[in-house]
Amino acid sequence: MTKLDRDVRSLINHLWFTGSDRWDRMMSFLWSPDTAYDAGAWLEDGAGTDEVRLNDLIRQFVIAVDEQMENLPGDDFVFGYPIRDRPREQGEPRPCFLAMPTRAWMPDVRRVIESAAPDFVCTLSVDLATPGNIMSQVWKDIRTSDVVLADLTGLNPNVFYEVGLAHALGKDTILIKQADADAVPFDVQSHKYFEYDLGDLATLETWLTQAFGDVSARYGFD
Repeated sequence: MTKLDRDVRSLINHLWFTGSDRWDRMMSFLWSPDTAYDAGAWLEDGAGTDEVRLNDLIRQFVIAVDEQMENLPGDDFVFGYPIRDRPREQGEPRPCFLAMPTRAWMPDVRRVIESAAPDFVCTLSVDLATPGNIMSQVWKDIRTSDVVLADLTGLNPNVFYEVGLAHALGKDTILIKQADADAVPFDVQSHKYFEYDLGDLATLETWLTQAFGDVSARYGFD
């Protein structure tokens, strides 16, 4: 069974620079003698030598993915979605992850969000009741989502953590905050966000309707 662990990662990195090498030399920086087996599907014998090198197709694939991650990934990031999950079919609602602080106003704002996004099904982290590591569940749901909507009101650390995960996966993000709340940090100010008034949620819904309509298409039927 081919593995992708720290040794295989180091091996790929090394062979990218050297082209080929012998196992006895490479074992000086590898942790496990099982690496030759673990990385078997990634390698091929060097022509006429006792060295190994990266399979050319694997090498091209790994480098192409690495180039996608030189900056924050975009919506074409190959690992932005789980490859082993069944693709969404035409007519199924598009998944959206909501990153929102738990406040008294949250249910009202959530209803406005869902009303503005009839083609989406929204998941909120506080709704996750499955036993296990909550952040692993959040990571899975963000990775599955077509868009992440974050309410930055109150500068909640959990919300910003979830926004960071979304950016690392190349997800579209819709950012909102209440107009009378503290200003967003510098790192987020470069991203477009909408300020709304709790007393005028109709204006927020109008803006969100447009924002959800601009979410990048994953499939040709979106």
